[in-house]
Amino acid sequence: MTRLILPICIISLLSGCQDANPAEREWKEQLYKNLAIVGARNWIVIAESSFPAYTGTGIRTMVSDKTSDEVLLDVLNMLEEEAHVVPRIMISSELRSVTEDYAPGIKRYRNNINKMLPGRQHFELMSRTINSLIEDAARQFNVLVIKTKTSLPYSNIYIELDSGYWNSESETVLRKSLEAKDAANRRAAQDRVLDVPLVPGATPAPQGNKENPPMPGAPASPADNLPELPRENRQPASPSGDKAPGVPPPPIRDPLGRKTAIARFS
Repeated sequence: MTRLILPICIISLLSGCQDANPAEREWKEQLYKNLAIVGARNWIVIAESSFPAYTGTGIRTMVSDKTSDEVLLDVLNMLEEEAHVVPRIMISSELRSVTEDYAPGIKRYRNNINKMLPGRQHFELMSRTINSLIEDAARQFNVLVIKTKTSLPYSNIYIELDSGYWNSESETVLRKSLEAKDAANRRAAQDRVLDVPLVPGATPAPQGNKENPPMPGAPASPADNLPELPRENRQPASPSGDKAPGVPPPPIRDPLGRKTAIARFS
């Protein structure tokens, strides 16, 4: 009896190591390969069955036979296992207002999603706002779309990826530190420039008479360099315009010491 039980146990253990559903194993392998490629600023959309197909070159689409909440659980588990990116989950705010009367199963779906949100970054935004974010991101970055078999309105789940080891908060702190250092360096450089003494240039030597410099703005002439005549030799002009009577010049001594008068001519 014991010999029969042992082989049966071994066979059951070996069969348990393999997935009972080959399609499930293939799906997880495909999902793992795609998630290994994406990184910070990439997006993952876990979409309902009627989600439109984007034509952008950065859009990669996968198809799953699971529901959106099941795919979300698989994606989160794989992302957290890799740990190189951190998911930020976005849910359409319209999902909260959809009633069971118009969308049977929506209440159960909401409850399943809400169980996975605590402890993870998540936001509620209007669907048109999220769609505009996806369209802008698709112009520059890759977007992975996983279409599921869920058929509920506003059930799309959007995941924006961020770096798992360097998030936006770390980047903000780094930028503020760099800006503070740059401002300090600019202030130090400005202080050094202002502290340098100015070297005065060579001042040209003044020309002409130092005692009677020319008036500002007056043109320079050769006469400015001539010696000034004695005041007693100057003859002021009369008001009538005629020459004022001259003052007899002093006598000139000849070499013999005699005084010689200078004749005046009228």
